Amino acid sequence: MAATSFPRAVGNAAYRAAMGSAWTAARDLSPARRRLARAGLIVAGVGIEYAKSPSSFREMFKQNEPKHDEPQEAHLDKRQATALAIGVGLSLTTLVARRHLEKRWTRQLRAAGHSHPAGALALRMAPVEFGIQLLLHAADRFKPTPDDPHRP
Repeated sequence: MAATSFPRAVGNAAYRAAMGSAWTAARDLSPARRRLARAGLIVAGVGIEYAKSPSSFREMFKQNEPKHDEPQEAHLDKRQATALAIGVGLSLTTLVARRHLEKRWTRQLRAAGHSHPAGALALRMAPVEFGIQLLLHAADRFKPTPDDPHRP
């Protein structure tokens, strides 16, 4: 996977933050409208992903014959293991921290008697989600790739 440019990473983080905020804001809707809004978000997301890269999207659904070669051994060196551990740790930490922050802010908004706590939470979480997505993108750039010169 080729490294993406910084403007593309910022655009992708903004897109994901907007989608996440819209998903969160839908909590204020009635169950039927919430389902409809979230289904629309899913359809819009699939459409945007297709528009970004139609060829890779098509390959996802391409049915290839399985290769019956000899099984290859999985070889993981120290650098790859370290990168994997850091990536998993970073992802789990951001997931737990995001959820903790969401719960705390929701409690504060409800205690203050806010009329639309989910909408206000979505506005508060958008910059947090944007930062998290940029952080995860930066971490993704340090993953070892098959053409890495340090790879055995």
